[in-house]
Amino acid sequence: MNAKLQALVVQHGNVLIERQENFSLAFGGRGHINVASEKACAVLLLQPGRKTLISNNIEIFRLQQEEAEEASEWDIRYYPWYEDARKAEIIRELCGDARFVTDSELNDEFAKLRTVFTDRELALVREQGKITAAGLESVCEQLKPGMTEFAAAGLIAQTFLAQGIDVVVNLVGSDERLHKYRHFLPTASVIERHAILAIVTRYKGIMVSVTRSVHFGAMSDEAKHAAAAARRLDAQLTAATRPGQSYGELFDQLVQWYAETGYPDQWQNHHQGGMAGFAPRETRLLPGSTLRIEQNQIFAWNPSVPGAKSEDTSLVTAGAPEVLTWTGNFPYEDIQVGETTIRKTATLIR
Repeated sequence: MNAKLQALVVQHGNVLIERQENFSLAFGGRGHINVASEKACAVLLLQPGRKTLISNNIEIFRLQQEEAEEASEWDIRYYPWYEDARKAEIIRELCGDARFVTDSELNDEFAKLRTVFTDRELALVREQGKITAAGLESVCEQLKPGMTEFAAAGLIAQTFLAQGIDVVVNLVGSDERLHKYRHFLPTASVIERHAILAIVTRYKGIMVSVTRSVHFGAMSDEAKHAAAAARRLDAQLTAATRPGQSYGELFDQLVQWYAETGYPDQWQNHHQGGMAGFAPRETRLLPGSTLRIEQNQIFAWNPSVPGAKSEDTSLVTAGAPEVLTWTGNFPYEDIQVGETTIRKTATLIR
């Protein structure tokens, strides 16, 4: 049992994990059948000196043999799928007279565990960041005028599922829709000149976000200005994401930055992103928040203005932030923020 989880067991005794995001944190693999479900398809019981995987007979051996990071560390207990009440009986048998607490009851503690990454998790997210950015950029290279947003979203899904990576957010917007909506779920609309693709991938429970833009033919001055503004805001947020920085103070800075770009009220029309982890956004940037940023956390900021959005996933380090979704295969702009240079991906002109 890793040190993060061991501390919870020492404090609380018997800890029952039921939620997908916490299941992946503790187990190291996928805990879902239905990607939209909040609860995992099995539960984990953590106790002093013992870790038990409990599930029905449909899931137990697949989970043990294919999903567990360290299968030998887990005791397994299972029951017939048609006797679901047996799960509660197994938990009572294992706990005896001692009570257990669930991960939902320990929500704040688990949120902390999910958002300060271990060395193992850092290695995973660095690899996933590169794969996510490279995959989305390859889709951008394949887009053609006349293709529907649905078809583009299909290419995204195919690209990542073929690599064993879930796409939990798959947004494709084009042309006029980009000026009307910030969460542009794909439709049958035909892409003519401009498309923005925004995704969140999940691998072993970890979430990585990235957005990329494609324009067919020369961009108008208005479109260039909007894209540059979104990049600048993203760079400013990324550069300011340092250990000890207060969320509330960062929000106040962001409002001022929007005004300086010529879009003073646009921050009101979409959330700006925030801390990621085993959820796409563990905590969003909100006014007045006292949360303070820590080293080894990951952030996905997504500032936007009508017709433009910028988004990458970055790691907080002791020095300059590390952009995890940088490939070097897309146009880019080096943006100076104080003494820090942030390299932001620009629009691909096709």
